[in-house]
Amino acid sequence: MKYLKSRINFDQSLNESLKNRVNKKCNKYQIKNWSLNSEGLVDVEGSVYLRGLGLSRIPLKFGKVTGDFYCNDNQLTSLEGCPSYVGMGFYCGHNKLNSLEGCPKHIGGEVIEILDDSVVMKVIVTKSRVYPK
Repeated sequence: MKYLKSRINFDQSLNESLKNRVNKKCNKYQIKNWSLNSEGLVDVEGSVYLRGLGLSRIPLKFGKVTGDFYCNDNQLTSLEGCPSYVGMGFYCGHNKLNSLEGCPKHIGGEVIEILDDSVVMKVIVTKSRVYPK
């Protein structure tokens, strides 16, 4: 029983530490209405605007974003950290992407064509899935 209590306290401490780190980043990037899901990913009720910030990587690991997700006009080489679900549009053009790995599996709205200085990628978009062409 003593082990279980200390394990619970340890898990709560880790969870609070993660929440504090995520909260700081969400405040920095003005991300509102967020929560941590059971996998430790950031879910957002609304849109995420990470456009034109000179980012070389997505600063958080997102799960579900119900609105639009803007990460265009940065220096991204990867889509790692992007949400797996985007309820509206996904905008990631004008980066330095090497592949579409990490691209959302579900995009409810439009995808702005992914044109890049180093790679030109075309995307086929169906109602709920994105496929590299």
